[in-house]
Amino acid sequence: MKKYLLKILHLTFKKFFQNIRLKSLSAKLIFTTSALVIFALFLSFINFGKVIKEILQTEGTKKALSVSITLSNTPDIITIFKTERTDGETEKMLDSIKLKTGIKFILLKTPKKTIYFDNDDIILTTEDEDLLTYKYGKYFTKSIYIDNKRYTIAQTPVYFENSILGLVSVAFEEQSFKTVLSNYSKKLFSFIYLIIMITIIVAIIVSFKIKHSLLGFEPKELSFLFLEKDAIINSAREAILAIDINKNLRLFNSVAQSYFNINNLKKALPIELKNIMETSISQNTNIYDKEIIINKEAYICNISPIIKNNLTLGAVATCRKKDEIDKLVIELTKVKKYSETLRQKKHEFSNLLHLIYGYVQTKNYESIKNILFETGEYDNNIIQNLRNKINDPTLLAVFIGKYYYALENGVRIIFDEDCYISSTLNENMSQKLSTILGNIINNAIDEAKHSTEKKIWISGTDVGNELIIEVEDSGRGINESDIEKLFQKGYTTKKQYGNIGYGLYLVKTELEEIGGSISVSNTKNGALFTVYLPLK
Repeated sequence: MKKYLLKILHLTFKKFFQNIRLKSLSAKLIFTTSALVIFALFLSFINFGKVIKEILQTEGTKKALSVSITLSNTPDIITIFKTERTDGETEKMLDSIKLKTGIKFILLKTPKKTIYFDNDDIILTTEDEDLLTYKYGKYFTKSIYIDNKRYTIAQTPVYFENSILGLVSVAFEEQSFKTVLSNYSKKLFSFIYLIIMITIIVAIIVSFKIKHSLLGFEPKELSFLFLEKDAIINSAREAILAIDINKNLRLFNSVAQSYFNINNLKKALPIELKNIMETSISQNTNIYDKEIIINKEAYICNISPIIKNNLTLGAVATCRKKDEIDKLVIELTKVKKYSETLRQKKHEFSNLLHLIYGYVQTKNYESIKNILFETGEYDNNIIQNLRNKINDPTLLAVFIGKYYYALENGVRIIFDEDCYISSTLNENMSQKLSTILGNIINNAIDEAKHSTEKKIWISGTDVGNELIIEVEDSGRGINESDIEKLFQKGYTTKKQYGNIGYGLYLVKTELEEIGGSISVSNTKNGALFTVYLPLK
C-alpha cells in the first residue's frame, strides 16, 4: 500500500513543483491544499483497508459457521455418526461438499474416535474445545495458521434425538487481504490520482483568483505596503480620509483624528465632508480646493474617487485648515518680498560698482571715496550700534533685515539710542518673535511709505522678566473704533494697500501661545504698537 502511495506522490509532484518557489502565494496554496487532500486520502485508504480486512474476517467466519451447521444437520452426516464409519460413497460425498463450498478440511469426530479427517498431520481443534462441544453443545469459530496460511475453523455439535453424537469441524482458507486489495488497487489508485489532479487544478484556479484579487502582490509585499501606507498617511500634515461605495469610513490618519475627533472606523464623518465625498462618488469626478465649514472652522479639501476597471469603489479626501494655508501664503509672500529686495539690492550695488569702475578708469579716486563713505558709513554705524545693543541673534537679524527692506521702500527706520536688549531668547521664542515683529514692522512700513515723513521709530528693552519692544510709524494713525477689531482674522484698515487682514491676527495668536500681549495707541506721529514678552 505504501509503495503505491509513494508512487502517486512521486508522479504527481516531481515535475509540477520542480520549478515552483514555495515563497509565492500560489505555490503555497497549491502545495498546502494538495498535501491536505493527499493526507486525507491516505487516512481514508488506511481505514478502507481495515474495513475490507474486517469484512473478510467476518464473512469468512459466518461462512464457515454456516457450512458447519448445515453439515451437522445433514441426514447423510448424521448417518455417518450413527454408523461411526465411512465408505467410498460417503467420502465422495464429502469431497463433493468440499469442492462446492470451498472447504479445505472436514473433521468428523465422536468422543471416542475420529470418523473422518483428510489430513492427520494437522490439528484443527484442541481436546478442551472438543470437550466443550461434546458436553455443552458449544458452537465456536477461531482462526489458526496451517503451513503459514490462515484458516477459519468452525465447529458445531451433531444432534440426534436430543443427544450429541459428535462434532463437525470445517476449515476455510481465509482470502488474502493483500490479494483482495490488489484486485481493487488499480481502480482505487486511479480514483485517488484523479482526485489529486482535480484538487491541484482547483487549487491553481483558486490561487490565481486570490492573487488577482490581491493585485498580484505577495502577502509579505502587502504587509510592507500596509506599513508603508500607514507611515505615509500619518506623515502628511493634511487630514486624509477614505470611504467605500457604501459611505463607510475605511481609513483616516492622525491629523484627521485631531481635526474631526475621529477615533475609530465606526465614527460618523462630519456631514459637510460626507456630502462632498458622496458627490465625488456619485458624479465620479475630482473636486479640488473646495472650502467647507465644519464646526465654524474653514477647511480646504480635495476629493478624488477610487476607480478600478471603470467601477467607482469609494473616495479619498485630503483636508487642511484654511488658517494654516493662509499662514503659509503669508510666509511665502514674505519670502517673495525678501527675494525682491535682494534682487533690487543687487541691481543697486551693480550700478554702484559700474560707477566706481568708471571713476577708476578716469582715476577720479576722490569721487570713489565720497561714494563709499556716503553709501556705507551711515549704514555701518547703524548695524554696529545694533550689534552692540542687541544680544539675541534672531532679533538682531530681524531688525537689520527690516532696516534694508524699509530703505528699499523709501522708509527710514530710526532705532532709539536707549534701545538695549541683553537677553538671549530660546529657539521657540525667537521663531515666534520673528513672526510677531516681522508683521508689525511690515505694517508700519506700509503705513509710513504713504506718509510725508516716511519714518519708523523702534525701541526695545528687557526690564526684569519682561521684554518690551515699541514700533511707531509716521502714518495716519488708527481710528479708535478700529482698534478693538484690529486683531480679528480677515479684518484690515488698509485694503487700498493690498493687505488681506491676517498679519495682526497671526501676531495675536503667536503672542497668546507664549503668554505675551500687545497694545495699540495713537501718537503725534502715527500709530504705536507695544509688544510685551515674558522672558521666563
